[in-house]
Amino acid sequence: MTATKTVRATVTAQANTGSGGSDGSGSSDSSGSSGSGSSGSGGGSSVYYENCTAARAAGDTPLYAGDPGYRAGLDRDSDGVACE
Repeated sequence: MTATKTVRATVTAQANTGSGGSDGSGSSDSSGSSGSGSSGSGGGSSVYYENCTAARAAGDTPLYAGDPGYRAGLDRDSDGVACE
């Protein structure tokens, strides 16, 4: 008998469309990339794992402080490494 478990992970990514071959006159310039971006990482993508099981299922463990997906709620012993 084989048991299965469903794991749900939410991953959000934003593509950088400003590196195309055009001269920058397209409508992608109004996406907020030239001014008031609210992304704290500057990498253009953010990852959120509901729990360590979801991070493991995505093959992204352990998570280190500063890595996409790391958050204090996943770091039980507060040593900067989550989902050890």
